[in-house]
Amino acid sequence: MGRSVEKSDPPLRLTASERRDVDPGHNLLKGTLLLVLLLLLVILLRVTIKDQLEALFQGVLEEYGYPGIFVTVLIMDTLIVPASPDIVIFASIVGDLHVLTSLVLMCTASIIAGQLGYLIGRWLGQIRLVRKFIEPYYNRGHYIAERYGMWAVVAAAFFPIPYSTVSWLAGIFRMRYVEFLAATTWRIPRFLLWYMIIRVGWI
Repeated sequence: MGRSVEKSDPPLRLTASERRDVDPGHNLLKGTLLLVLLLLLVILLRVTIKDQLEALFQGVLEEYGYPGIFVTVLIMDTLIVPASPDIVIFASIVGDLHVLTSLVLMCTASIIAGQLGYLIGRWLGQIRLVRKFIEPYYNRGHYIAERYGMWAVVAAAFFPIPYSTVSWLAGIFRMRYVEFLAATTWRIPRFLLWYMIIRVGWI
């Protein structure tokens, strides 16, 4: 991602399992399966607890509204947390919020989050202790950086690869910022597609 391998860097060797995990075709398959599962889950929730969910999310959205949507996506896509902004998409649909406003806020928050993650990575990459801590994962990150470059970020923006993690790695490995910024715009079609899938399941 825009920097050469230093002599002190670990060699770029991955196990067969690690190579499969970063393979674009494998992640495309995972993404397709995830969309199907997401659609089925939304249909199941609609059939079983639709009224309860509408009451829950409408109450939350009445209190926090559109700013809550923006801040939640911003946090989820900036920090490495075990949560997905898809729950925010679901909440906006169940809570019957304005489609265009919700999508603009979510996409904007996600793209900004990517830039924050990149800056965090640039800062962390200069700390020796941090580099020591991430050493067990360094080979995979470096392999992705060297082989896929900006397309690693595109894949993370669109497929089920941790977007915040890849944003941090892009900063750590000093990917060219213009390429990184261009790659993060893929969050827009990603949110549009996920929104349509969830919307179809909830109708």
